[in-house]
Amino acid sequence: MGKIVKVGVIGLGPNGRQHLASYQNHPGAEVVAVCDVDESLVKEVAKQHNIANTYTDLSILEQRDIDMVAVCAPNPFHGEYTIRVLETGKHVFVEKPMALEIESVERIVELHRETHLEVMTGLIRRFNPLSQLVKHLIDEGILGEIFYVESDYIHDLRGYRHLENPFGSDGIHPLDILRWYVGDVVEVQAYSNKKIWPEIKDPTTVAIYKFKSGCIGKVTVTWVPIGTQTHGARVFGSKATVVNDRICLPGTNEFISLPVENIAGHPYNPEDIHFIDCLIQGKEPLINCLEGAKSTVACLLVKDAIKERKPIVIPQFEE
Repeated sequence: MGKIVKVGVIGLGPNGRQHLASYQNHPGAEVVAVCDVDESLVKEVAKQHNIANTYTDLSILEQRDIDMVAVCAPNPFHGEYTIRVLETGKHVFVEKPMALEIESVERIVELHRETHLEVMTGLIRRFNPLSQLVKHLIDEGILGEIFYVESDYIHDLRGYRHLENPFGSDGIHPLDILRWYVGDVVEVQAYSNKKIWPEIKDPTTVAIYKFKSGCIGKVTVTWVPIGTQTHGARVFGSKATVVNDRICLPGTNEFISLPVENIAGHPYNPEDIHFIDCLIQGKEPLINCLEGAKSTVACLLVKDAIKERKPIVIPQFEE
């Protein structure tokens, strides 16, 4: 990889434009091509950022000077587009989820192993300073042995135009942060209802995960609450408990604030800087291909657990 990473961006919705701006502000990156099915949008964004090459289809992948492609198209296209990018010999940043089909995830892992190209999934919660502090507390043993964890995605998305399975789409955020904290999951059992917004599949789902360590975890996803809530995490250890941005230590029975900022929203800049730096330095990203694949598959199998009304074993990807 040269000193400047040449980037192509597919999908110029709000997320794609934010990623594009991050790349353009990185001294080691240059966006050299953009793509969206909306031709007027492509031209508008290209003019705004002084980008010469515009596309409305995957012929962008034929541009030979592109080193890395950011796949920011709608979720149903993530798997197909990521596979196509890898087949053309380019690194990939793919917004979450990596794919909506397990077969696509397996093919992405296969191509990654064949080509040694980097694939990073946009699991942004790992870059929140609060998440990083909690991870540090766990790794240093300050919380003791972790026996129960939970996280959620509680967000009013009624009217959202892409009606894919909510857990497969957004459950990956809370599940991935728990996986990062505790390790791999081996089994899932889940329940759902469609009391609100019955037109889509399982708008409210609760999944119970068993971790390889023996820890138990719960992930809740609902697209139909009254009022969006902060997407926090609760970690229960033998020495301390963390609830979102507060900690309770032994003998106190009181929660005190952790000395760190809990960034609201989805600031993409930290993960974009990280991936470009990894490509320049030849390092593996924090969320490498297997990490993205493991979290994706663990979420996609929730629909099977609901349908079959029994625990589902989660396949393990060998390192």
